[in-house]
Amino acid sequence: MRYYSVVTDADIYRGFVTEKKKNSCLITFEDKDKDIIFGLFRTQFFKEYPQYVGDEGILGQFCVNVVEENGDMFTLSLSDGEYTKAGRCSLSQFRKKFASYDASLSEYKEKTALIKSRYAEGTIEYERSRIPRYKSFRYFDAETGIEIPCRFSIGKANVRKPLFIYLHGAGSLGTDNLKQFVEYKTVGISLKEDCFVLLPQCSGFTGENLKDIKTYVAALKRLIKTLARTYPLDEDRMYVTGISFGGACTWYSVYDNPGFYAAAMPLMGYMPDAYSDYFEKDRFKDEKIWAAHAADDKVVPIDGDKLIYGKIKDVCDIKFSAYEKGGHKMMHRFYLSEDWQKWMFAQRRNSKSEK
Repeated sequence: MRYYSVVTDADIYRGFVTEKKKNSCLITFEDKDKDIIFGLFRTQFFKEYPQYVGDEGILGQFCVNVVEENGDMFTLSLSDGEYTKAGRCSLSQFRKKFASYDASLSEYKEKTALIKSRYAEGTIEYERSRIPRYKSFRYFDAETGIEIPCRFSIGKANVRKPLFIYLHGAGSLGTDNLKQFVEYKTVGISLKEDCFVLLPQCSGFTGENLKDIKTYVAALKRLIKTLARTYPLDEDRMYVTGISFGGACTWYSVYDNPGFYAAAMPLMGYMPDAYSDYFEKDRFKDEKIWAAHAADDKVVPIDGDKLIYGKIKDVCDIKFSAYEKGGHKMMHRFYLSEDWQKWMFAQRRNSKSEK
């Protein structure tokens, strides 16, 4: 076997530099890119290695053993000086992830420069659309330099009423302002309340990692505040829900913005900070949350949501629906069969939960 080491706080990450004499290789990358690398192995190691998660110390040292029998798999072993555990990941997937990341990072930097040169403050632009009920907009966030395509519906009339926000999964990342609308149809079919509906689309500007999620939810809050200046949103009745990647964004929408939303429903979510010693559970104080997950979910394991629930159940009003079956498509069962609308639209900001 060949042995590889991953070194933190290095200057570059763009490739594998083979040291032939030692039959080894160093993979180096910038410290700011820790999230994307750790994200590759999230499902295997989050629950086992809390010390590697969070803004202060996601990675220690990785020792990677390449399995030469099939030439495409390697074993990732994490060592903290006391014990070592291993998991598997495709080597070609690992390389592809870095190539994709490098390209998207370059594109993101170009877009950021363009947006900052054009807009001194957050701006919403209207676009022509063939979907009349869900108008097409693009929000340019000057503070983060990101662009958020979004669909927005005023419902039956432009009068004061709640805002419902749906955050899509990783499969709908992009800038077409359509995929997230198509994904939303399961929710849209069941949504009976007359409310404003916001369907933002995350571009995946530097990849699906913690830094992106936190940047996205910060920009999303400013988007909502911008909409509130034009439309009569009931700011005491703003609700956020999402699935998978959107479930993570839902968790962080509440964690990073305590008291902003009246209620939140993260489905099949995850929250890296929950595994860290730096996790601040009191940020959830007085929040109203309904989380749901399936035990047989192989894409995003239920353990993450169970951990969060266990940590915050004593500080906030939260309920957790754990299904035995449903996999990574359990959201259909939840949105179509649970009485979530009665619960959600009964909640008010800064008030006790109405069960």
